[in-house]
Amino acid sequence: MTANLKQRTANALIWSLIQSWSVKVFTLLLFFVLARYLTPAEMGLAQTVTVLLALVAVFSEQGFHSALVQRQGLRSVDVNLPFLLVTAVACSASVVMYVFADHIAALLKEPTSSNLLRVAAFIPPITAANGIAIAMLRRELEFKSIAKATFSANLTAGLLALFLVTQGWGPMALVIQAVSSGLILSIQIWARPGWKPTFRIDKTHFKSLTKFSSASFASQLIDFFSSRLVDIIILSRLGVAALGVYAVGAKLYLTLLELLATALMSVAMSAMSKLLTDRERLKKTYLKFVFLASCTTMPLFVAISALAPEICEILFGGKWKESASIIEVLCLIGAVQVVQFFNGAALDATGKPQHSLAINLFKLIAGFLMLALYPTNSTAELIGAFAISQLCVTPVSFTLAAKATNSSAREVFAQVLPGTISSLLALILVAALRKTTELEALPSWQAAAVAGTTFSITYALTLYSMSRKKLLAEINGIISALKK
Repeated sequence: MTANLKQRTANALIWSLIQSWSVKVFTLLLFFVLARYLTPAEMGLAQTVTVLLALVAVFSEQGFHSALVQRQGLRSVDVNLPFLLVTAVACSASVVMYVFADHIAALLKEPTSSNLLRVAAFIPPITAANGIAIAMLRRELEFKSIAKATFSANLTAGLLALFLVTQGWGPMALVIQAVSSGLILSIQIWARPGWKPTFRIDKTHFKSLTKFSSASFASQLIDFFSSRLVDIIILSRLGVAALGVYAVGAKLYLTLLELLATALMSVAMSAMSKLLTDRERLKKTYLKFVFLASCTTMPLFVAISALAPEICEILFGGKWKESASIIEVLCLIGAVQVVQFFNGAALDATGKPQHSLAINLFKLIAGFLMLALYPTNSTAELIGAFAISQLCVTPVSFTLAAKATNSSAREVFAQVLPGTISSLLALILVAALRKTTELEALPSWQAAAVAGTTFSITYALTLYSMSRKKLLAEINGIISALKK
């Protein structure tokens, strides 16, 4: 790799992280405010439209975005046919959404949602065209341009949505936000594009593009149903109001998981990929990542679970109390998933992405069976069933990653144990504090401070007593590396 390419790659990584983190953090903060103005039913309607648009986006993209970025020796003319197909599918989906809006609203048992669907029907073609343009910019490592355009579009559209929701526009404000964000992004991206479409069609390399895009499409489709399965089951079984309660409860969990995945996965995979010829160092690096994750990111999710009632009250308002139980369960799942990130990174780094795909497929099947077969009329119980299904894959995930890195189950267990025990003990003490004191009688900020202090002190003392030497050694290693 040349020095210039190294510099461009480093800059691209920085701007990619800036784009991801800035947009997600701003979106989360905006969500906190909007939740105070919307009812559960209104939030559920907005979430329903979001899920529908996400499904349309997967079918419209057809995996071509990743294929265009990955393809070596790509010519400008090779992009025309994928662009035509992607926009044609998106436009067809938009026509269907607009024409059959009343029928879709009837299926949702929400007649008022037809207007939302008609406005949302303008989004897929904009998203499809922008996706191709952004993919071509990614090929040239132009992440700085993407980051600036994405953030400014989200900022402007977010402020517009905030104004509209305060004026009583309800869920329509969120749909208009999506439309305006796409339009503003389109204006900026296409003002100085890395590629421009023409009417010339050349099928020479199309077959090789579809070979990659079809695999990417299959993976994205599995990922969609894995991540959106809960939304679909809740909507079909309990209705839009229950979906709104879930959407609020899941927002913090999903955002934190996405932010940490962006920051940790790429770094872990890159680090382990460079050690394939040194299996001992690969093993030590994997075990180190697992240990540090169990001691840092795992307790973050457990702490949010422990403080869920106060966090829900402070961030979203009193009308979303039902969402607290959702936060409690999902963040406990997140505590496990954030350590499992490194299992996926290890499998990809050692050339076993098919194992990662198999794990995701197993999670989808387990989740579908549990949610579809479990009889319940409660969102909290449904999320509990989902949690059990997702944790079923944990032993498989760690077993495959341990095998890929030549680690034993005992060695992996030893890395996870200190953080897990410390987090669980802190969680139990906060739960005991709630039962033995009038914590709920305190204002939310004071209750959060008391519970948070109890959790932090308990966790720190337990972890220090269990793994003092190893923890200090790892911290000193990180400090030394940063100084260099």
